[in-house]
Amino acid sequence: MSLVLIVFSPLLFAETYLCRGDAGAGVENGGPAGIQSLIYDVSKFQLRLSNERGHWSLTENNDASPIFEHCESQYRCVPEEGFFGVFYMTKSHVFTYVIQKAYGHDLSWQILYSIKGRCELVNEVSH
Repeated sequence: MSLVLIVFSPLLFAETYLCRGDAGAGVENGGPAGIQSLIYDVSKFQLRLSNERGHWSLTENNDASPIFEHCESQYRCVPEEGFFGVFYMTKSHVFTYVIQKAYGHDLSWQILYSIKGRCELVNEVSH
């Protein structure tokens, strides 16, 4: 009787949600038109919420650097310090993302974005 030893390389699956924007609005100040409210096309906007190595993180549009590196859970991300932003997801996978961004050489052009949409659970292989 011979034994055959089969070795499987362990594949780790990261629990990941892909979140796509459905509606977006904002308030802008410091730009060419002064203070104004705007409606944004967020049809290409995506967030990736992943649990890799035991903690949740959130990235925007496949950026390498996370917006939130250590979320409280898959339902809530808030800043540790230094900037304004929040991410909330309901148990039915509807998300709300609010963040303030600054533009221009002196960062005086500021936009407060509010985006809502849906997230779907996807499995990804993690190395």
